[in-house]
Amino acid sequence: MKTLFYRFRKPLLLTAGALILFLLWHIAAAAFDIPLILPKPLPVLKALGQLLGTAVFWKSVGLSVLRISLGAAAGLIVGFLAGILSAASDTVRTLLSPLFSVIRATPVACFIILAWVFIGSAQLPVFIAALMVAPVMMTGTLTGLKSTDGALLEAAYLYRLTFFQRVRTCYLPALLPHATAALVNCIGLAWKAGIAAEIIVKTKDSIGYAIWDAKSWNVDSTLLFAWTLTVIFISLLFEYLFRLLLKLRKESGNVA
Repeated sequence: MKTLFYRFRKPLLLTAGALILFLLWHIAAAAFDIPLILPKPLPVLKALGQLLGTAVFWKSVGLSVLRISLGAAAGLIVGFLAGILSAASDTVRTLLSPLFSVIRATPVACFIILAWVFIGSAQLPVFIAALMVAPVMMTGTLTGLKSTDGALLEAAYLYRLTFFQRVRTCYLPALLPHATAALVNCIGLAWKAGIAAEIIVKTKDSIGYAIWDAKSWNVDSTLLFAWTLTVIFISLLFEYLFRLLLKLRKESGNVA
């Protein structure tokens, strides 16, 4: 029994943590007793179940996933390349530093409003997701490459390893932990920024638009919370799938 518990310890603890959150939510909603502002969990879950049976729900979710995934992918590529160039050249790092510092310091809402003037509402979530992800990936890549063991690099040059051999044996082991941590952070960041953009500019056929509509016209807090739970579930699902891929890759590498 003890061995079985330790085998499933993590999923059991995660489930227990989720149940505690829902219990606290229920207690807070019951104490506040104003469903229009803070509905109870069960009505929200019921509303979510009803949404799952509608074509509008799946169309909105599909298009939001597509936009934010495209933006996140673009931001990851730009950030990764910027990190490599910054690690290779102090001049490039100095030139890019003010730009990425401004992106980090500026509130996402300001970027959304400023970019809305030049970019349509359908494309804006893609741009905002990319913009928020790029600095995180750039920092992770730069930090990882800069942490490469100097003695290991000297040995690689001494034994005249090729460029690709140096990348595989020296740079990748140092880069992967930092890049992986950056990727995990980027998943949640892309979703928060992308959904915020959809809400502010009211992107049609999107989760953000559904959230804005639930609060602005219908004033339906139950529906609002149901859509918010949808965002949380999707973000956690993407993070879980990414971690699962990393785990499978690690296990296959160990077997090999």
